[in-house]
Amino acid sequence: GYQVLPTRPAAPAPAPHAGTDMQSDAQQHAALATYARFWCLHQLAPFADQAFALAGAMDHRMIDESCQTGPGACLRAHFDYDWLVRLPLALACLLFPGRRLLLLAHLVNVVGWADRMPAVWDYMCWCALMEAPFVLAAAT
Repeated sequence: GYQVLPTRPAAPAPAPHAGTDMQSDAQQHAALATYARFWCLHQLAPFADQAFALAGAMDHRMIDESCQTGPGACLRAHFDYDWLVRLPLALACLLFPGRRLLLLAHLVNVVGWADRMPAVWDYMCWCALMEAPFVLAAAT
């Protein structure tokens, strides 16, 4: 037969160090801040190009004054959310990168994209496909 060997009780799992959780939080905050700053540069490029005529080669459909779906058919025709909302949000995210502020900025971009559909460039659809999951992840 089998011989029953005496067993020792399992050692308790080591208590997590308080510094480990703080380090993880700091790493996540740093990663989010890095993402936020690169995202802000992407958002600010068309504004800088249009304001200072730096390159002149960028498509400004998302920040121009026309309404692509017909006269008065989109929200943009009644309220300049690009310069009055998107630009200040991008600047605020650059200076204060945080989850809630980024969530709001991404949400405004998705709403702006939807407002201008279907007359948007294909890269704007890819941007919206990248921003929508961020909105869902940051909202949870």
